[in-house]
Amino acid sequence: MFGPYGHSRHPSRWSVPSTLAGWWALALSAIAVLLGIAGEAARGEANGPFYRVAFLVGILGFTAALLAIRRGERSLLTMVAFIPAAIIVGFAIAQLLG
Repeated sequence: MFGPYGHSRHPSRWSVPSTLAGWWALALSAIAVLLGIAGEAARGEANGPFYRVAFLVGILGFTAALLAIRRGERSLLTMVAFIPAAIIVGFAIAQLLG
């Protein structure tokens, strides 16, 4: 159950992704968050497609996360890709409600 140093021999669930789709999901979600932050920082100063590109990259990251999960990915770091997708869904609902 435990190794010689008191650590469990089971891999951590926070471990690095084990599939290529898991790495893509993690990278795309990080890019989406960074683009959203850049859009907030540049608000009013520069008109750029920050939010549109962030939404597109967030959806791609969500899709990559779904593919990774279907292929057996169990890393919680890959699940971070669901955060930008949740923000996109929340934004869409807010836009629909007025």
